[in-house]
Amino acid sequence: MTAPQWISCLEKALCELAQEYDPTAGPTTFAFHPFYRVGVAKDSFDHIEKVFGKSCTGRLKHYSGNLARLDWPKFVGKKWQVPLPKDSIIFFKDDKEGVIVASHEKQIVLKLFFNPQSVELLEKEIETLKSIMQTSFAPYSVQLLAEGTTSNGARWFVSNFCSNTLSIKNRPFPERFLLEQFPQMIMPAMTEFYKAHPYEVTPVSRWIERAQMRIQNHPSKRQLEKLLNLIKTEAQKFPQYEVLHAHIHHDLHAGNILVDEKQMVIIDWEGNVRGLVLVDIWDFSRRYIRAHKLARFMFWLYLKGIVKGPPQLVKKSMDFYRQWMAENFKAQVPEGSERLSLLLYVLERTLIIYELRGLNRLKDRKGFEAQSLGALS
Repeated sequence: MTAPQWISCLEKALCELAQEYDPTAGPTTFAFHPFYRVGVAKDSFDHIEKVFGKSCTGRLKHYSGNLARLDWPKFVGKKWQVPLPKDSIIFFKDDKEGVIVASHEKQIVLKLFFNPQSVELLEKEIETLKSIMQTSFAPYSVQLLAEGTTSNGARWFVSNFCSNTLSIKNRPFPERFLLEQFPQMIMPAMTEFYKAHPYEVTPVSRWIERAQMRIQNHPSKRQLEKLLNLIKTEAQKFPQYEVLHAHIHHDLHAGNILVDEKQMVIIDWEGNVRGLVLVDIWDFSRRYIRAHKLARFMFWLYLKGIVKGPPQLVKKSMDFYRQWMAENFKAQVPEGSERLSLLLYVLERTLIIYELRGLNRLKDRKGFEAQSLGALS
């Protein structure tokens, strides 16, 4: 199997960057490790738990599926020789034509992409990290150390290394854990992020007017018009409902929340956009519903109107959201408006993903958006 051209370009780019950091460093040999789907050197194994977590059982559960994937053979048997730190771990990103390199010894993480769309997202992440540096949210984010473009066109940046010894992904039920814990674990930090950037509290009626214009360019315009009509009908019951429009992370999942004994750090800001904060909040419920069959069944009954309320944990999450909006932004989210919040989430997330990546979420019949819309219709 012939390696894609970007692989050889990648080696050249990594060598160029490594020379900038340490011109005297000799090459380190990296072999592909199919379990973690990363490149590792001999010294890398001493730091595996700092990246993937202390729990061997958890790592086995969440990474053993990599052995069955069909995209890793292109790397197996191949060894890279580049002058990177000898404890580095190389994450291969096929879709982005790039890599993420983590070195605990040097306390750095290098992110490097070739793919034009991924480079554009990388630019957004760099811009976000710069905006975070002087805010109260800075302790909860990685710090930008350097950035640039290699001679063969790879866009890159270097940030500080943050340990992930207590990886949330290694918990038995990470989706349930995050849904239960995000009010006290995640939201104090994210509140600082939302407040550190321009935000707007606006009546839902004004958001509906803007959404009407946004759906005109969406390939599933007719379906979104039906969804918007459902939102208009539901919003009539809660004319005082207000939404918070701000910079959002847009990808708050267990892999992007690093935890150890000393810190909680949120990473991967390339998807950061302006949108409803409700998207960040509801994402915890969406992942929980998708991962748990009973919750998914109860949620389906709720959408169909067979039961009055959403699953208990989802209801608890929405109760927190209502109180949080009032306490931090003086915004009104009336009791009993969970269905309206859900409808807003489905439409906003569908629009954001199309505007950000050109992907139509409604084409995925197994996706949360398509299934929710189907049950509501």
